[in-house]
Amino acid sequence: MSSLPSKWNGNQHSIRIWSIRIFAVSLISAILIDTIPSFVTVVDPIQKPLNHALSFCGLAQGDWPLFAPNPVLNNGTVVAEVIDNHDQFFRWSSPEWSKKEVTEKFLRFREMNYFQRLPRYTIACEDLTDYLFRAIPDKEPIAPTLPFELDERSVDIIQLQRPIKQITLYHADAEMVLTEEEPLPRFEETTWSYPLRFLVRRERKEDEP
Repeated sequence: MSSLPSKWNGNQHSIRIWSIRIFAVSLISAILIDTIPSFVTVVDPIQKPLNHALSFCGLAQGDWPLFAPNPVLNNGTVVAEVIDNHDQFFRWSSPEWSKKEVTEKFLRFREMNYFQRLPRYTIACEDLTDYLFRAIPDKEPIAPTLPFELDERSVDIIQLQRPIKQITLYHADAEMVLTEEEPLPRFEETTWSYPLRFLVRRERKEDEP
């Protein structure tokens, strides 16, 4: 009878080990299937429902389009259109990380990752607009958007008239302009486009200062 507890404990240990192994293999397999490029349509019946399940758990990887003709690059910027109390237009933008030095990117990597991921989440975009209402122009500088009838010499006479009435957030994502037959050019010869994608629009609430 004394050997029964020992045998039972051994079985429990074996079940625990195999459970961990099965979980690890299942998780790795799910992530590998989720990262298969979208042009491989054979896995669509599995990949799409799997992506929804992984997104719910916060583990979705998504497609990794790293190659031509249009690789996705994380060097876009977040742009805000600001309207003040006199209906004047101003522009705010996040840092252009593609133009920053490697050292600065390393030191500010959390800020860089924040702006790269922000366009995916509406709640985060709304939170940023709420911050800009408070931070412009003391902490976050802006530049006037000049009407066609004015030239650059008029910038100095355009001043922000508080309170801010409205902020509209866009994502300007940098995309290579390439065709399928065109070879990958050198970086300095690359043609870029910056299409604007609408994110959120927030207006000042009546009870806000």
